[in-house]
Amino acid sequence: MSLKNRLIDFQINFIDYFNINHKLIGHWIRAFHYNSPIYLFIFILLSPKKLCTFFLLFFFIFILSLFIIFKGCWISSLENKLLKDNVNICDIFLDIFNIDINYKNRFIITLVIGGIYTYLLLFIYYLRFYY
Repeated sequence: MSLKNRLIDFQINFIDYFNINHKLIGHWIRAFHYNSPIYLFIFILLSPKKLCTFFLLFFFIFILSLFIIFKGCWISSLENKLLKDNVNICDIFLDIFNIDINYKNRFIITLVIGGIYTYLLLFIYYLRFYY
């Protein structure tokens, strides 16, 4: 069993320990997950430099590292297991461009959109604090 699957199983066992409905917590996790890039964007726009630096370092070191190590987003895998579906935030972009929705294409489009998003965050950070 992979480290990613062990992490997801641990989280599901934790959810089960507190007897939380899987669909309910799955929708809450997905809502926060889908909105987290917006939250980070707002923090970069409004927070002082030290806090922005912390959020960016957290984003780069923690979130991107886990994405690379797990070869995909573990939060999406957790959501899909809790909700018993196979939905990803990138599916809308794949559908718009008439690209097959599968693991490989989801991974590639996530890297493309994530790269654009990262450059946008760094550009805003640069404009706010160094320009």
